[in-house]
Amino acid sequence: MRVAYLYCDWPDGQASFKDEFDQAFAALGWQVTKFENKQAKDLSGRLGDFDVVVGGGVSNLTNPQDFKPFAAQWQAFLEGGGVVLATDASYAGINASWIGGLDSAFGTTSAMCSAHKQPSPETAAVRFSADDPLLSVPADLRAGLAAKANWAHLEQVGPGWVVDVRCFDDQPLFVHRAVGKGLLIVTSYFRFMGPGPAATALLRNAMALAKTNQQGLRLLSLTPPGSALGRNRTAIRLRNALDQPAKVSARLSLTGKAPLPPATIEQTLPAQGDGELLLNYDLPARGEYHGALELLKDGNLFLTAPYNPTVPELVRVTVRSRHQYLHYGTLTARVTLAPELAERLKGLTVSLQLVGGKAPGKPAVVKPTALQFEQTLPLAGLKPDSYRLVASLGQDAKELGRGDVLVLLHSEPTVKFNDKGVCYVRGKPFFPLGMYHVAWGASREEMLKCVEDLAAAGFNAVHTSCTNLEVFQEVLDKAQTLGLHVLPEGVGATSPGLQRFKDHPAILAWNSGDEPDCANVSPEKVGEAVDAIRDVDPNHLIYTTVANPALLSQYAPCTDVLSNDPYPLANGKIDTLAVASATARARAAVGPGRALWMVPQCFGYAKGPWQVPTPAQERSMTYQALIEGANGLIWYVYDDKQFKVLDHPDLWAMMQQLTAEVKALTPILFEPAQDGQRFATGPDDCLRGVSIKQDRELTILTAHTNEKDLGQQELAAPGLPATGRAEVLFENRTLNVGGGKIRDGFAPYAVHVYRVKLP
Repeated sequence: MRVAYLYCDWPDGQASFKDEFDQAFAALGWQVTKFENKQAKDLSGRLGDFDVVVGGGVSNLTNPQDFKPFAAQWQAFLEGGGVVLATDASYAGINASWIGGLDSAFGTTSAMCSAHKQPSPETAAVRFSADDPLLSVPADLRAGLAAKANWAHLEQVGPGWVVDVRCFDDQPLFVHRAVGKGLLIVTSYFRFMGPGPAATALLRNAMALAKTNQQGLRLLSLTPPGSALGRNRTAIRLRNALDQPAKVSARLSLTGKAPLPPATIEQTLPAQGDGELLLNYDLPARGEYHGALELLKDGNLFLTAPYNPTVPELVRVTVRSRHQYLHYGTLTARVTLAPELAERLKGLTVSLQLVGGKAPGKPAVVKPTALQFEQTLPLAGLKPDSYRLVASLGQDAKELGRGDVLVLLHSEPTVKFNDKGVCYVRGKPFFPLGMYHVAWGASREEMLKCVEDLAAAGFNAVHTSCTNLEVFQEVLDKAQTLGLHVLPEGVGATSPGLQRFKDHPAILAWNSGDEPDCANVSPEKVGEAVDAIRDVDPNHLIYTTVANPALLSQYAPCTDVLSNDPYPLANGKIDTLAVASATARARAAVGPGRALWMVPQCFGYAKGPWQVPTPAQERSMTYQALIEGANGLIWYVYDDKQFKVLDHPDLWAMMQQLTAEVKALTPILFEPAQDGQRFATGPDDCLRGVSIKQDRELTILTAHTNEKDLGQQELAAPGLPATGRAEVLFENRTLNVGGGKIRDGFAPYAVHVYRVKLP
């Protein structure tokens, strides 16, 4: 397949999305030629050399080109069977100047989504069109898109478009239309880079629909083939766009434990008419089947869709991770019953038990009221060993079926978190204070200097890249000597560094892969990567940073330590309150008993969207994360080749101040902070705070979140006594407490920490 790829030089000449689809193109074996948008005339003149044109992220944002002068060439390309795919259609340069320039009927506009304005699992939810072939043939595009974020939706979508996906606001995110024998797809989804399934599924499905169009047919809908035991059916609706009848047929070939007879159906569609192929087939036994659904016209194959159904067992049992630890206290099992049991639940029982090892666990017997449920099992009395978690489905003392899953039960690991989310290293509580060092191209000397600089500045952790194993050995040894713990990046389950360094005393946690949501890596794949790392090293935590706050709840169950990196100083805007909001959402996603390490912004670029924080902004963002329940802080960045914090002396001085302050507060930032009472006050709730009680003292952390000078403010913080004195930590002053309130001044981005003796 010959593909032309359109990109622009955003930001500031860096062309960040130039290689966005490269992995997908390589996986499909497509030959790609890349055109910057400034080459619009050249691309338009060469459309005949290509089968597909793909517009990547921000493809016509900077130096926007007007494609209207070339509209006839593009329309001829589409009419003749070409495919045009425009992603990230959230800008006028794409919606109007490019796609709208080809034909006024193609033009759309865009607007910001609630998923971006008010991120939550609810606003992040999308609605897929039922039986939509573009979403399911031949690949499951829904699965890839479900793990992606969207910040804008399409508006003013005119007649002729098929809406495939809608957002929370009931506006289109993904649309397509047939143009002659060709296909035009426009979507506001963006970031299709990385190894995830979204990009390849999108390209494969687009070409499958285009091949149908090229036959003079329209694939209107395809009901996903069933996977029930016994008789199943799939329905295929087609439209004949030709002026003469067309003979079409469908064939489903499957192999289970043995090949099954193919199921076939044939029909003649009238000219300019619709028809439906109803294909019946049997799945005679439970288990996996493999095969394909094929569509033919006049006996010639034009579309093949792999189909690999599994007839589910009567009962299945799964666990979040096959690696479990005695200090968890309990194990949570998820049980799923076969769909055909929905009307027969009454009288059924499910017995769950850990078997194997030196002694079996205590069984738990459940009377199910739904086809899927969770049940906890106690781990007390069990020894570290390999077990099978067995689920036995019964009725009237007769076993109907059983399922099992491997569980590896471990003793207390070197690094863990407790039921308050507090990290422990070799039995001692630990509050991580670290910085990223993006060290892929760094020299040995630069990597060692980073460790020395961070240790001297009071940090206790560093997140750095593992490239050369011998150099990384020196980095770990130096870190251990200086009391620094290390989070290596770039060490996967099969990396030689994991086996070599898993017992090194400086290791704190392994990074499972940065921002998987941006790389189109699904939560399930993250969970698999986490378990694979634990297969080699079950003694350290796994750390995962997720960029999109709306997707945190999807990724939280898949890892040990969840992290979020809100960078609110960008594109000329300053919204430091976003740190408090993001931390609160992340804490809600992981729950009170899991670890949450936030990544505050400590960088900015001369060329690029992000601005360097002022020292006051940095302090405010840091305290916002602490106030909302972060159990650790890993700032970005010490050095990433575009920004080096040491080149900003005032900011570096603030980082040293912050490490000293947070270390002084760690006694209350461990378990007491998780029971703290959070509050918001001031104009538009711009003052955020938390009251933390420990013994007979109350510590109150406050952070002003914007650039306004608030003057004197009255703080009625929870837990304040009617009268008393408040020591203002780190400021060498005290204040009166009167009427259960503290009165103090708040300059822009001011942070104050108060400590009050309780009666």
